[in-house]
Amino acid sequence: MDDQFFLRRADISDINALSQLYQK
Repeated sequence: MDDQFFLRRADISDINALSQLYQK
């Protein structure tokens, strides 16, 4: 599964949470 594909289906709140995890 591509991360971009998941992010497109994810809610904005989920994207924000994932963004914080990826930045760490």
